[in-house]
Amino acid sequence: MLGLNLFTSYDLEMKPEIFDAIKRIHSMLTHFSPITLEEIMLAKDVVSLEYLKVGEYFVSPGMNAQKAGIIVKGLCKTYYILENGKEHISHFGAEGSFIGAYTDMIKNQKATGFVEALEPTTMLVLNYDELLNVTKDSLAWAHLFRKVAENRYIYRSDKDRHISLKTAIEKYEYFVETHPDLESRIPQNQIALYLNLTPATLSRLKNKSGKYKEK
Repeated sequence: MLGLNLFTSYDLEMKPEIFDAIKRIHSMLTHFSPITLEEIMLAKDVVSLEYLKVGEYFVSPGMNAQKAGIIVKGLCKTYYILENGKEHISHFGAEGSFIGAYTDMIKNQKATGFVEALEPTTMLVLNYDELLNVTKDSLAWAHLFRKVAENRYIYRSDKDRHISLKTAIEKYEYFVETHPDLESRIPQNQIALYLNLTPATLSRLKNKSGKYKEK
């Protein structure tokens, strides 16, 4: 573990905004793994900050997919355009979420999908290869990275199962259960796309539940 003297010198060695961002995301990341702030700081030399306005892209098709973001503040969606032209939303990410074109990143290919900001968003950004190097030098980062990957796999598997096999009301209940803090932040049409429902169907379900809020 890093010594106290080295730790207390971080705020002198790095940009204050990056130091503050790392401190903010530390508490968010501990629900994945009990990593210390000192261990988080091991990535200080390979992170940068990126700011997105609403509608701006962190990743879009053809871009280098080798960057991963950790959302410090804000909200993004990951989506693809299907052959029929329909938007397929695979993921919503808010504060503390890792976000990026994961499959393209791992396959070391250009991005094939989009990561778009739904709110003004601040991210800590890491290059995938540099992140892997950090995990080689830190068991805490390796454990965090593994837990994030496991969480991502479970998220995708559960979503695919619920969206493919459940009724409309079960889909909506699944969304409310898994995104309790995001329902009021995400536009209704975006939730409908995520659940593969029409906006009219979603409105009807929300009216029945007493949770309807036009956005």
